Amino acid sequence: HTLFSCKMNYPIQSTETIQDNISEHVFITEPAATIADVTDTETVMEIAGLTFSKPDKEYKQRKKALAATCCILLLQMCERVAYYSVIANMVLVCTSSFGYDTVEATTISLVFSGCAYLMPVIGGYVSDAWTGRFTTLLISSILILFGMTLLLVSVIDFTQWFYSNINQTGKRAIFMLGLVLAAIGTGGVKANVSPFGAEQVEVLGSDMINSFFNWFYWITAVGSVIAYAGIAYIQQ
Repeated sequence: HTLFSCKMNYPIQSTETIQDNISEHVFITEPAATIADVTDTETVMEIAGLTFSKPDKEYKQRKKALAATCCILLLQMCERVAYYSVIANMVLVCTSSFGYDTVEATTISLVFSGCAYLMPVIGGYVSDAWTGRFTTLLISSILILFGMTLLLVSVIDFTQWFYSNINQTGKRAIFMLGLVLAAIGTGGVKANVSPFGAEQVEVLGSDMINSFFNWFYWITAVGSVIAYAGIAYIQQ
């Protein structure tokens, strides 16, 4: 079928109305065809030469990508704030709240730090082999949240609300479990957050990817400053 169309301007209408409009302005050569042969609305509009206003797909795509990227950068900052807030005063907390000597406290601090930087190997493997980056980041964030909650619980003096308090052994067990969960969660986030963020802006071009990594490391530094200059000071 060969269709010759007159270019007309119409507001956005239903498919049936568009087809009626096309039928009025389109000349169909032999063999004749009905407009019902074309069912895709955008194709019908293109054939008929009709113009209409529609949302800019590229703008919407860019907006969604930037919104997702901001959430990822916020996750990175929160993870860094959590990690450095724990590591900054761990020796002091271990000696003052859990009865460890200085050597034991330093060992705990170094082991926690080492595990947090070794766990990304496992976190990356699990992400690539089974769960995917999004699921890994979600689970890791939840683990960090639970770990930080247990660290808080381990140093609370429950005699302010109840008649008895958790004994030293129980507090140490809660504290260690919190450190383990925080280290595992940190490994999962560190292994996946930067490549996952880059994937969100990949469709916007290489310049946007470079911009993302600039913001990523800047946000990481901001999280470190907040932890050491603010939270560590409040803790002490």
